[in-house]
Amino acid sequence: MSELFDFGDEDGPNWTVKLPSGKLKCIVKGCNNTRHNLGRKNSRGESTFRKFCYSHHIGSKDVKGGFREEMEEYCENIDGRLGYRCTSNSHILEVDHIDNNHLNNVAENRQTLCNSCHDRKTAKYGSINDLQKMQEIFEHNRRTCNNPLFD
Repeated sequence: MSELFDFGDEDGPNWTVKLPSGKLKCIVKGCNNTRHNLGRKNSRGESTFRKFCYSHHIGSKDVKGGFREEMEEYCENIDGRLGYRCTSNSHILEVDHIDNNHLNNVAENRQTLCNSCHDRKTAKYGSINDLQKMQEIFEHNRRTCNNPLFD
């Protein structure tokens, strides 16, 4: 996996490489796209960015290094794992890190959610950083969910 990313040299990671425009560069080797802006500010009032461009974050089919080939073709919340069953008609599917740790990219920690369910999951469970705890919550929700609509 390290051959896909520009981790810099012996001086450390290359997290701050900038493009000629002055914008932060995606860390995937050979990618010259700008990093994905998260749309929020840090404590210093500065914009925050992912380490990847948007295409590598969502795993675009055309981009090497993304997770698209491992994604489902539907929102996995159709089983009610988030406490309601997805009824969205959104065709925008995203990779969700179940334990909210974007560096934990093992298959067990990834699920496919539509953008609506992904936003709601992050808002509701974003502070839980434990994969086993999230899996227990999802299992409980699956067993007790009978509401097909958003809560």
